[in-house]
Amino acid sequence: TYRFANNEVLIDAALPPVRQVNGSVQFSGSALRVPEITGSLFGGPLKIKGGSQKDGRVLITANGAINIAQLRKQMDSPLLEVFSGNTPYRGEVRINKRNADLVIDSTLVGLASALPEPFAKRSEDSLALRIERKTLPSATAVKQGKAENVLREQLSASLGADVSMQVIRRKKDNGFVVERGAIAIGRALQLPESGLLLGLSAKRLDLDAWRNVPALQSPSAVAARDAGSATPSLNAVNIKASELILLGRHINDVDLTASALPGQWSFALNSRQAIGNLEWNASGRGKLSARFKK
Repeated sequence: TYRFANNEVLIDAALPPVRQVNGSVQFSGSALRVPEITGSLFGGPLKIKGGSQKDGRVLITANGAINIAQLRKQMDSPLLEVFSGNTPYRGEVRINKRNADLVIDSTLVGLASALPEPFAKRSEDSLALRIERKTLPSATAVKQGKAENVLREQLSASLGADVSMQVIRRKKDNGFVVERGAIAIGRALQLPESGLLLGLSAKRLDLDAWRNVPALQSPSAVAARDAGSATPSLNAVNIKASELILLGRHINDVDLTASALPGQWSFALNSRQAIGNLEWNASGRGKLSARFKK
């Protein structure tokens, strides 16, 4: 038996630590049992239970709550400024030998978002959030002349009926890298052959509203974007909108495709008001070049 006594536990580098951990873990050479562990995560209470199942697998369940006000005190993230309230969530971890699959569900009731559409939300509204991580069959790679098994995993998420994501990653020495993935908003999800694609379809998309979100214009948020500008995580973006608002101008029947290269982006624009190609070079102070057919 291992007992936690008001400890702090770091489960994953991408997550804040679990604080005020109390409870016990009981294990032998063949079984694991977690009667109940309590703690604090995401600014709210957390309870963990579980243990070995009859089929030999291990099931761990977690019930907790996100409290935005408390989370702001623990994390210095400007994005938290656009959220308020608190909401419960439920998680499951299923462990089979060396593989661990994770599922998190929440209705987000009680949580409000001040982001522009399609991510605006009142606290009383229900919006189903589901996040999954599962291990995929290993791939074979040659390293220093030897064949090795490479760990792969699939990350999936959905928010309501209009937002979905799927990313396939493989493990490297310095962490995971994306093999391929897609984020779909207002359209069906389609994985590309390689790279990460963002696809968005909307009747009306107000980019000025997104540009003017204070949390996205804070010095720390701008510095984070600048640091990643040379090696963008997204490889391509496609936007289709009946009306797009940018710099106070209204553009109709927009089909915009953007492709990333090291240090620059190229754009192909097709709309009722303008048709042409643009390029953004991020070196120095940045340079925008455009050639319009219309």
